[in-house]
Amino acid sequence: MVAEYQRQPLNDVLLEIIDLYTIGIRDFAFYDDALLVDSEEHIKPLLRSVADAKLDIRFHTPNGLHARFIDEELAQLIKETNFKSIRLSLETVDQKRQEKTGGKVNNDDLEKTVKLLKRQGFTKNEIGVYLMYGLPGQDVLEVKEGINFLKRLDVRIYLTEFSPIRGTQSWIELINKGIIHETLDPLITNNTVFCYLYSDYDPDEIEAMRLDVKKYNVK
Repeated sequence: MVAEYQRQPLNDVLLEIIDLYTIGIRDFAFYDDALLVDSEEHIKPLLRSVADAKLDIRFHTPNGLHARFIDEELAQLIKETNFKSIRLSLETVDQKRQEKTGGKVNNDDLEKTVKLLKRQGFTKNEIGVYLMYGLPGQDVLEVKEGINFLKRLDVRIYLTEFSPIRGTQSWIELINKGIIHETLDPLITNNTVFCYLYSDYDPDEIEAMRLDVKKYNVK
């Protein structure tokens, strides 16, 4: 059974923020990657209320947000309410793979959103983008193209290893290709080991990419 998507009433969320603020909490994180969905009815009114309350707080979005939902007004509200770390999800620059995995973002969406955020004064260190490697059928060249694309946008790059989840389309694809067996030990699907065992990447090349990104991020 698929769990129903639910949201807390806006006023409840605002009151919770204010209550925590009164006991000294100053940093708040939104972990929902669907935070910006239906923004006119949810996140925008919430941020307007936070701005009106003039709370000296900081917001963080550690999970990858949907870049396509950030328009000029939302970018302004995000800046006004002091978001200090914004994480966006790209995963891959390959357009066919983007469509295959749900089409929630494309390269043009991301580039447009980064420009909107930078016009509001956000910097490279505040805008981070998740890029995956080790996806089924993904070669190293595709990952490197993604790295170069994000470098051109001048954003912080977060390389993340793919790991399959049982029952998903990717899981079934890996089984059908004979890469894994349906009885695979769940410990092996951990992202710290799966890519090294099943992506067919040269481990030295993975480390070289990670080092390149690390050096770029600290510039």
